[in-house]
Amino acid sequence: HGFDWQFGLWKIHMRRLMHALTSQAAWTDLDGTVNVMKLWNGRANVAEIDVAGKTGSLEIAALRLYLPKSHQWTLAFANSGEGQLSAPMYGTFSGGHGAFYDQEIINGVTVWDRFEFFDAGPNGATDKEAVSQNGGKTWVQTFYNVHTREVASKPGA
Repeated sequence: HGFDWQFGLWKIHMRRLMHALTSQAAWTDLDGTVNVMKLWNGRANVAEIDVAGKTGSLEIAALRLYLPKSHQWTLAFANSGEGQLSAPMYGTFSGGHGAFYDQEIINGVTVWDRFEFFDAGPNGATDKEAVSQNGGKTWVQTFYNVHTREVASKPGA
């Protein structure tokens, strides 16, 4: 039930680092909504993210699946521009904090990717994503998101 707090509709303010790990990196702000829908009685869910800003818009789908044998969750993302599901990130929730990791390639460089959820409350939450080129010794933040509840999901939904 790690994601139960997130079911429903949220406003989101997203800060995104464009062109991470290059000399062209710059932050951009986007605003929009996140709609999180429960599947399989909470053992899976889909988050539909729709944001826009000066640099354009993003449509992202996040699929989260619970792995009962390991008590972990997987996170996988797809955006409408590519239409392909990413390799899953693996992680867990503890004390209102969720941390998920994987390895991926950015600009030809293999990096660790970390996605974290914080302050998961009934009316607000934050999450952020960061990458590391040195095995987790230092991290470069690539996303910072602030969520404000719009509509909670209906009981049993």
